[in-house]
Amino acid sequence: TDTGRAAGRSPFEVIKQNDAIVKALEGTGRVHIMYCAEEMKEDLGREVDRLAKFLGIPLTEKKRAAVVAASFDGMKSREGSEKTEVMQKMLMRKGQVGVWKNYMTEADWKRVDDAFEERVGTLALAQPLRKYHAY
Repeated sequence: TDTGRAAGRSPFEVIKQNDAIVKALEGTGRVHIMYCAEEMKEDLGREVDRLAKFLGIPLTEKKRAAVVAASFDGMKSREGSEKTEVMQKMLMRKGQVGVWKNYMTEADWKRVDDAFEERVGTLALAQPLRKYHAY
């Protein structure tokens, strides 16, 4: 049985299902784009530009700045209004990459890595996630 369930499904099952969708699209002329929260956290502007290009939408610097301002950090910088504080308490996590290290030991993470390899390690869609495996 998979562990680490999110929204009722194993993250490994989510990767498998999405990989199957991507494979089904191959050769159909339909395209896809994949995003990882970690990549958006690393450089949100780059990922916004990538999405705009994929969608064929011209993006002015003003529009780009507005999208980037909607990030976790951007929303946090607008603290002070009652509405913002309520939203943060209800909806927002810290928006950090790698916080799992606060809750898992290196041995725990090794078990996750081993499960990743066993369940999805050969799938193309899983490959971009590898750079986030380091403990």
